[in-house]
Amino acid sequence: GFKFDMLEKAVPFLIATCVVVALIVSSNARSESATLASQNSGKASVPRTQLAFAELKHVEIGKLSGPKKHQSTFRALASANNPANLQDANKVKVRLYMESQCPACKRFSTTYLKQLMSDKDMRNIIDFKFVPWGNALVSSTDGIDTQYYNTTSSLTQILGQYQQVLLNIEYESTHNYAEQLLHSAAAGISDSWISLQQATGIKRKTSSLVIPSGKPKPLTFNCQHGFTECAGNAWESCVQHIYPEQAQFFPVIDCIEQEGCAEGQTAPTPGTFAEEGACKGKPSDVVPGCVAKHGPHMDFAKLNACMVSQSTILLLKSALETAKLSSREWVPWLVIENEPVSKNSSQFSEMFLIGHKICSAYTAKTGKEAPAVCSTYPIEAPEDPYAAFDSDKHQA
Repeated sequence: GFKFDMLEKAVPFLIATCVVVALIVSSNARSESATLASQNSGKASVPRTQLAFAELKHVEIGKLSGPKKHQSTFRALASANNPANLQDANKVKVRLYMESQCPACKRFSTTYLKQLMSDKDMRNIIDFKFVPWGNALVSSTDGIDTQYYNTTSSLTQILGQYQQVLLNIEYESTHNYAEQLLHSAAAGISDSWISLQQATGIKRKTSSLVIPSGKPKPLTFNCQHGFTECAGNAWESCVQHIYPEQAQFFPVIDCIEQEGCAEGQTAPTPGTFAEEGACKGKPSDVVPGCVAKHGPHMDFAKLNACMVSQSTILLLKSALETAKLSSREWVPWLVIENEPVSKNSSQFSEMFLIGHKICSAYTAKTGKEAPAVCSTYPIEAPEDPYAAFDSDKHQA
């Protein structure tokens, strides 16, 4: 997103779904580093890099008629708002609450989860979704005071206001300036996530929130691994949102997780030897390649349009869904049939029994026999949960 002051001077056009997501760019804050505690277990650390991510500008514009070729560009942005509900009632509902650039999330999703989702019989019994948010926070500021949206009620309120803006605006263009503006935004979206400041500690305010009527407040997403994590969360959200069938979105997001550098990892510099499995860059750096390799059916322009127009809403939805978890202690946090697999730290290793637990849940839910592959999944947590995957990698 960008801050488009030039919109006020633009040739009039009616917008059909949203508002342009805008980052408040600071030339003094281009550091991507964040001083973070080790996340071997995937648990939250305190410092976060703040990202001014969502600033909405409602421009009052007269409605004019215009060429359909320009209208279609903007109507495409709105089409992703209500994806079809593809869930089969007999499938086992599985949600992985995670965050981009989280080492523990990356390792779990690219091993245990990938093993399941690579098997057609298992995919047929699973209703799976990523929830890319993790330990991030949402805030807004008036320059003096900062408010944090960290409860289900406050997140529901601000999400409702953003969604109402989308419902109240129609798209229509009479000049290709609007289309050029969109293309310009899309072209630079990967590099537009600018860190505004390094947070040394964040206090969560729980006082009641008073949000004035009219346009929603500009928001800042505070991500544990810095603004590059926010970008990764947004890209993964858009991939899953625009292409909600798990056979489509999973390979692409798996690639983003596999090739994107997590905390503590550094991409090899050009011309140097890269070890097998080495990460290749920031999440936003690897997205185009992952889409090209694993999502040839995907329209990258639609994904870019989602980043410009939809990602704020999608991240707010993930924040709200994560806030509804009453007992979450870390990420990755695995939930099967609305029940967390691990309810406390003593049950942490239960998540490595994901295959067995899904198969058991399927039989209990449907009364049907689980797929034959279920007999190959461990029923007791291994002492070294990743030994088998590391062994397979070396043998390959």
